Amino acid sequence: MSELYGAVTLSELSRRWDKNQKITQVVNILNQKNAILDDIVFKPGTTATTNITTVDTSLPTPSTRKFNQGVPSQHSTKKQITDTVAMYSAYCPVDKKLAELNGNSVAFFAQENQAFVEGFGQKIAYDIFYANEKIVPSDFTGFAPRYSKLSTDEENEGYNIIDAGGTESNNTSIWLVNWGTDYVYGFYPAGSKAGFVMEDLGESTQIDIVDEIELRHQVLTTHYMWDIGLTVRNWKSIVRIANIDWPALQTTGDPLDSSCNLLKFMQIATDRVDENTPLQNAAFYMNPSVRSMLTLKMQDKGFAQLTMGDLKGRQNILMFNGIPVRSNRCLLKTESRIV
Repeated sequence: MSELYGAVTLSELSRRWDKNQKITQVVNILNQKNAILDDIVFKPGTTATTNITTVDTSLPTPSTRKFNQGVPSQHSTKKQITDTVAMYSAYCPVDKKLAELNGNSVAFFAQENQAFVEGFGQKIAYDIFYANEKIVPSDFTGFAPRYSKLSTDEENEGYNIIDAGGTESNNTSIWLVNWGTDYVYGFYPAGSKAGFVMEDLGESTQIDIVDEIELRHQVLTTHYMWDIGLTVRNWKSIVRIANIDWPALQTTGDPLDSSCNLLKFMQIATDRVDENTPLQNAAFYMNPSVRSMLTLKMQDKGFAQLTMGDLKGRQNILMFNGIPVRSNRCLLKTESRIV
């Protein structure tokens, strides 16, 4: 997935801006842990805290006419969508003496901070799907709150939710997302840089209070920040296969296989994406355990839609009709039924 319609990935942005490669190393770690962070495309927001987009809600309809006969005026109707930035922040204090014993080496600090890096990746990958600013006002709004109610109305977001039949609270979802600045993208505050900001705060005195006694020691602190928002400009660029019964799916390949037909639903999802949006930047996302069940279906030679291909120099990537199938551990297997 490369540059498309002016959109760039986090990896591409980090290579442009990060001359000393420190942030690029962090981004590489994030991408190894969460493929979605390697897929999402970014652009600047319209303000320092929001991104405002305007979309058509109806199109003008032309009329036919005869000679010397007029036609009524037409115009499209539009609405504005406002998405907000979430400000992620974390501090990593390291005991100064411990750092000195390790020579203040780059490798030492990388090891100390890697847990924070992975924590950022897991949190943001989770929030891309499940964050809801109506519940936590400091969050942005992820995909699940936007696609949370089934509908048979083809002009409603709920039409792009496919019901896989699960009825309990042990369900999971598969998401098809077509990234692009005209479709679905991440944004960062106007006038800032995308992705991580790592700030060396230098030496300070850390004070811990134990049994009402102040205990002091010197620390070297790194501050991590990432300001990010999510915009769904064209809701038809996302499809959610919801209500996948996880216990039933685990019977895939068994003599009494009661799993749902994932390939059927994935084909429907592919066809349900807006036909005017090319799928060059699309990907399926599912829990790794769900992906394992999908891979088992490859053993049936009748499933020609599933193949292994290459993507971004990586070999043996599972594909469905040429669309990469990505694992995301943040996707739950305990979702309630969508109705």
